[in-house]
Amino acid sequence: MALSKAKDLVSSTPIVVFSKTYCGYCNRVKQLLSQLGASYKVIELDSESDEDAMQSALVDWTGQRTVPNVFIARKHIGGCDARALAYGGRCRCKGLCLESRTQISRDVSFSINQLLRMAHRI
Repeated sequence: MALSKAKDLVSSTPIVVFSKTYCGYCNRVKQLLSQLGASYKVIELDSESDEDAMQSALVDWTGQRTVPNVFIARKHIGGCDARALAYGGRCRCKGLCLESRTQISRDVSFSINQLLRMAHRI
């Protein structure tokens, strides 16, 4: 049930952020998306009646245990460290994520800006 709910949200909304209200990393991702002018839907897991089921479903689906859990144009792009994609492969979160100031993996063939353009076409 929770997995189908999560998948329905992602398939029906161009940008989805699964978040928790008290999470600083989540707030940073939401702030970045707002600064980029993106329209996005936030699911605050700690405000959902099925929080544990949703979190488990996201782990099963994405393999990611933490929030934020971000989807753009139906693609899972990860969490806080995914913000680095917005800055040409360099992270600007000042040491707050594991990818800080390092080159993003070479297999990432898209940028967050490209995904945002794709998302607005959906």
